[in-house]
Amino acid sequence: MIATPTTLIALLKTIEFGWRQEAITENAEQIRTLGVELYERLGTVLSHIAKLGTNLNTAVVSYNSALASIESRVTPTLRKMSELGAHTGKELPQPELIERAVRELPALAPESAQ
Repeated sequence: MIATPTTLIALLKTIEFGWRQEAITENAEQIRTLGVELYERLGTVLSHIAKLGTNLNTAVVSYNSALASIESRVTPTLRKMSELGAHTGKELPQPELIERAVRELPALAPESAQ
């Protein structure tokens, strides 16, 4: 086939356009793969955070229960001992209840799945 300079340039531009589209397609596929990987990793991190929140809530409940027990069981005896002069002059620290709760993470599931 005989090619003129004009048809040769047009053919080369067509080939270059095809290669460019192929590179764009490869990059898009890599971005999609990385997006799936990131989604899975974020799911793992969020499950760890949810477990951590549950454990923090459990720790707060246990802490508050311990303080309530001290307040009802130990503090009255300490006051009586103090009234009888059995103290060193130092004030005992007064721990406070924790009233803050761990913030709930809103559901991240797609709305169509709900």
